[in-house]
Amino acid sequence: MPAGALLDQLADAHDHLAYQEQIRLDVLRNQLLLLDGKQEEGMRGLRTLAEQAQERANFDLAAEIWRHAAESLARTGGENQPQEPAT
Repeated sequence: MPAGALLDQLADAHDHLAYQEQIRLDVLRNQLLLLDGKQEEGMRGLRTLAEQAQERANFDLAAEIWRHAAESLARTGGENQPQEPAT
């Protein structure tokens, strides 16, 4: 079963997961978008997730999301580089 289909099956459980697990599930969804060639959409989603984590002062999670964004772009050969917001 493709990863996207598995994530779709988990969508119903999303609200029952802890915050960090919800975010990790959303990170996976956006990484799949990047792998499908939807770089602008995938990066927008990852950027939004990282900014949300930063706003909640969850800096370790935000750093993890930025790392995933960079690694995903490196794997897909993306030209759009993740832009961290100015602090």
